[in-house]
Amino acid sequence: MPAIVANLIQGAVIFLVTQGLKALGRLIGVDLSGYAALITAVLVAAVLAASEAIYAALPPDWQAVVVQGAEFVAALLAAMGVHYTVTQSLPNAFARYFANG
Repeated sequence: MPAIVANLIQGAVIFLVTQGLKALGRLIGVDLSGYAALITAVLVAAVLAASEAIYAALPPDWQAVVVQGAEFVAALLAAMGVHYTVTQSLPNAFARYFANG
């Protein structure tokens, strides 16, 4: 499996498991921070192994489609991150500039 596909899957699983553990900890009133890294590592390894098997079972023509889809998602997420960063930081920069005269 190409690195971009594996990295997208890994990032998504890490985000979802971390947020899920935070919500579960708040819900049951227990601090799960000590177990979060362990649980996340196990789930990432399991999901990556399963996705490797699924990717290997795909016909070669469809493997290219999966890679192109992952590249599109990565570019989309990067563009959204840049947009968020610019819209959050530029108003503050303009406000500081005009406040100082």
